[in-house]
Amino acid sequence: MNTQSKANALRSALTLAGVLSLACSAYATPPSRAENGPFTFDFPAGIACQFELRIASPGTRTETKVFYDKSGNVVRMLTAGLGQDLRFTNLSSGAEFELRAKGATQKITPHADGSVTIVGTGHIVQIMYPGDNPPGPSTTLYVGRIVVENDASGTTTSVDTRGAKATDICAELS
Repeated sequence: MNTQSKANALRSALTLAGVLSLACSAYATPPSRAENGPFTFDFPAGIACQFELRIASPGTRTETKVFYDKSGNVVRMLTAGLGQDLRFTNLSSGAEFELRAKGATQKITPHADGSVTIVGTGHIVQIMYPGDNPPGPSTTLYVGRIVVENDASGTTTSVDTRGAKATDICAELS
C-alpha cells in the first residue's frame, strides 16, 4: 500500500465511533465485519499540520460493516462503536494532544464514478491535505455532523461542517 493509500485509509480510520444498529434484511448478502486495529502514522511537515505529525491509537472499539447489493457490489460502509483513543504528537516539539474515545458513526457511500460521500456524526477527526478543497494542511476534531465528498483519487472536494464544533489540533500542538 503506498503512502497516499495509507493516508486515505487513515482518514477513514480516524473516526472516533459511537454505537449504531442497522437492520440489514434488505440486502441479499449479509454485511461483513472488520475490526479497526491499532496504528501509528507519521505525516511529513506540510501535509496534516505545518509540522511533522504523528497520530497513534493503541487499539479500537469500533467495528466496520460493509453492505452489498444482490450483485455483490459495495453499497455502503458503516463504522460505529465507542471509538478509539488517539494521541497526536508534534514531532518537532514533542507536544502531545490526546483524545479519549467518545463515540460517533461514519457512513461511507461509494458512487459509480469512484467518488465517495462520508457522513460523520459525533466526534470526528478530519485531515485536510494541501490538494484538498478547502486546502490543508489541517487536522481538526469536529463534534457534531460533517459531510465530506472525496473524488475517485481520494482528494477531498468539499466539507460541510455547519453546526459542528471545531477544535484545531495543529493549533493545540503549536
